[in-house]
Amino acid sequence: MLNKLLYHKKGWPPTVIHLVIGIISSGFPIIIIGWFLFVLFTSVTSLKFGSTYNNKINYIYLVTYLSSMESIIRMSGAFPILPYETGKYVLFFGFIIGIFTGMNKGNIGWMLLVLLLPALFFDKSFEVTKGDLYFNLLGPIDICLGVIFFKGFKINKDDVFNVLKLFALPIIFCAGFALVKTPQDFGDVDFGLGANFMTSGRSGSNQVSTVFGLGVFVLFIFQIKGRTFTNSRIIDFIILLLFGFQAFLTFSRGGVFGAALAILLLIIYEYFFLDKTEGKLLSNRLASSLMPLLFIGISFLIVDNISNGKLTLRYLGETEATMANTKEKDINSVTSGRFNIYEEDIMLWNDNFFLGTGVAASKNLRKESQYVLSHVEFSRLLAEHGLLGLIFIIIILLQIISINGQEGNYKGILMSIYLIAIYTTFHAATRTYISPLLLGISLITVNKSDEIN
Repeated sequence: MLNKLLYHKKGWPPTVIHLVIGIISSGFPIIIIGWFLFVLFTSVTSLKFGSTYNNKINYIYLVTYLSSMESIIRMSGAFPILPYETGKYVLFFGFIIGIFTGMNKGNIGWMLLVLLLPALFFDKSFEVTKGDLYFNLLGPIDICLGVIFFKGFKINKDDVFNVLKLFALPIIFCAGFALVKTPQDFGDVDFGLGANFMTSGRSGSNQVSTVFGLGVFVLFIFQIKGRTFTNSRIIDFIILLLFGFQAFLTFSRGGVFGAALAILLLIIYEYFFLDKTEGKLLSNRLASSLMPLLFIGISFLIVDNISNGKLTLRYLGETEATMANTKEKDINSVTSGRFNIYEEDIMLWNDNFFLGTGVAASKNLRKESQYVLSHVEFSRLLAEHGLLGLIFIIIILLQIISINGQEGNYKGILMSIYLIAIYTTFHAATRTYISPLLLGISLITVNKSDEIN
């Protein structure tokens, strides 16, 4: 089934199909449930395990696509028939099956997994439930398994874009859904200086902003590498404009900033570090990036105009309180309270340096932000896992060295994917499939010759 989506002779019909299904799901979430199960069963029945490259890449296709449906499952309300954290469960079981059928190159992931275990056996708050353990630990465990599953896996150049396409296609579901759920008359929308629930498909604005930002990022990769997402540059730019429009419309900045940083890193790499004997000339790379940047800029201006300039104020870090001069703009107001949670996590780590507070206990022990979930995964790891959490973080950050050590012209893509995976943990922790999946993908090895057996 997934190969039909990737290799359709006209290119654009799969995009249209996803858009239509997303629109229909706004009233009938059963269609998302049906599509998920249809793709799962048609793919599993034809799936073959074994050491051949085709078997392995088809399995990666399936895990990538199904986990990436998590956002539309949340937006459409397809849970509890499909779990709220479907993507994280798909990754967990998908990685486990893949690892025990021979896709296990990243042995450093086993060390990461061991580092997480001690904090499972104590709770200094005495308030942690089993549900808290699942919610807080599944994401980091998926990161460990993703490192084992992906690291060192050699992939053909064309399959890099196939994986990215299967990652982005489910975002088109979200775009169709959001188009319908967003009020058609923007005069009915109360554009304030905070994240907007009405323009986020009636779903979590931070998560919605993040997936649309990722959509922009993937479309940009296709453009700067001279590829097409739909076999039509016109349709590609329409999709890019749609993703950008919906991302800005949420008024949630985290996902947009992440995409912007990843795009900036990719541009810097393509212009200044790419081997010109293998890649395109500088002038061609410059031209290929200008058009998508123009469309991203246009989408910002459209939303800024619709909101009467509120979008600009939002990205300048203003709030209703700072505009009314009842509160000074500081790092905590700019980060929507995240910095305060981060500070309190660090204070907990200082008091529980070696072993931490235990998994999921930090939110119960904080003072000002008690019972508020952490938004920064690294500070949560420090607070709850102590010194072992610090070692976990250092190992994850050191993975950039192996990515930078790769040869060929795909290093910039992998580094930018790694950046966005890490950045997402600073505003959305590991609450979604995004960081575990993207971190794993960033650790693959792109083969220079396209000849893999």
